[in-house]
Amino acid sequence: MMKNLIVIGMIMFTGMVAAQNTAVRIIPQPVEVKAGTGNFVLTPAAVISYDNAAAKDVAVMLAGKLAVPTGFTFKPVQGKTGTIRLNLNATPDAKLGNEGYTLVSTTKNVVITANQPAGLFYGAQTLFQLLPAAIESPSVVKAEWKVPVV
Repeated sequence: MMKNLIVIGMIMFTGMVAAQNTAVRIIPQPVEVKAGTGNFVLTPAAVISYDNAAAKDVAVMLAGKLAVPTGFTFKPVQGKTGTIRLNLNATPDAKLGNEGYTLVSTTKNVVITANQPAGLFYGAQTLFQLLPAAIESPSVVKAEWKVPVV
C-alpha cells in the first residue's frame, strides 16, 4: 500500500512539473529557452538560406525533410535573406563549441546560428521538434506548419 502511494505521489509530482513547462518540449533540453508570443508560419513561399558553402549540405537536408510532409518545394539559396536562415559564425562563439547552436524564431523568420555545420544540423533537428508532430510524416499532410516564437 505504501509503495502505491509513493508511486502515485511521484506521478502527480511529475505531472505538476510537466504542466508548468508545457510551452516548449525539446530533447535534449536546451541550456536556455525564452518563449515569446506568436508563431512563425511555414508557407510555400518560405526561403531556406545559408551564408557559407559549408552550410549548404544542412540547408539541402532541411529543405528535403520539410518538403515531404508539407508538400512545399524549397530550393536553398546562398545568402542571409531567407525566412529560414542557417548561419555559421565568422568568429566562433566559445560557448557553442563545435556542436552547439542558437535558434531564434520570430513571427517573420527562423535563424539558426552555429560555429560548425554540425551545430546547424542539431539546430535543424530542434526546428523539427518545434513544428507539429506531422512533420515526421512520410507523405503530405494538411496542417498548419507553425513554430512558436522562441
